[in-house]
Amino acid sequence: MEDVLTADDPLYEKLYDVLEEAKNVGNYVEVDITPDMHELRAKAPVHKGKLREILDLPVHHRHPLAEGCQHWTVLSYEACEAVFRDPATYSNSISHTPNQGNEISLSVLEMDPPMHRAYRRTIQPKFLMPEAIGWWREVTIDSIVERLIERLAGRERSDLNIDFCARIPVYTITTAIGLE
Repeated sequence: MEDVLTADDPLYEKLYDVLEEAKNVGNYVEVDITPDMHELRAKAPVHKGKLREILDLPVHHRHPLAEGCQHWTVLSYEACEAVFRDPATYSNSISHTPNQGNEISLSVLEMDPPMHRAYRRTIQPKFLMPEAIGWWREVTIDSIVERLIERLAGRERSDLNIDFCARIPVYTITTAIGLE
């Protein structure tokens, strides 16, 4: 009998269907832009403007506060690293509307330093200390990965996002808090 981890679950397909999500929020692109991205990257790692404008794709307004601001498209690892390490120039703050109570409603990934650093500093050691990494792998992650790989072994095709990647963090966390 399959357990919750390895059972086919239509909810995973619904929750992690990036194609359907893109269609629902108006961000779906019908054509394969991979060749165009390779061509842009070959020309330069950074381009002025939004990717959709550069590639002449339909406009998608994700953050109304960012409209009218200058945009750049960054296409190389090195350029992305430079952007991430320069929050004084490249900030997340423009794209978030303050709520009525002026409460902070950003996720850790959306925060700029020093707030991001403060949150990360409290959480990260629990996961990245050498002893913690070994413990997480030994107690939880390795068995989850092994069971998921066994589940995929007999299949001709699989969506790795839905059938593998999405399940690992969900089951690691639920196991950690005793909901396995």
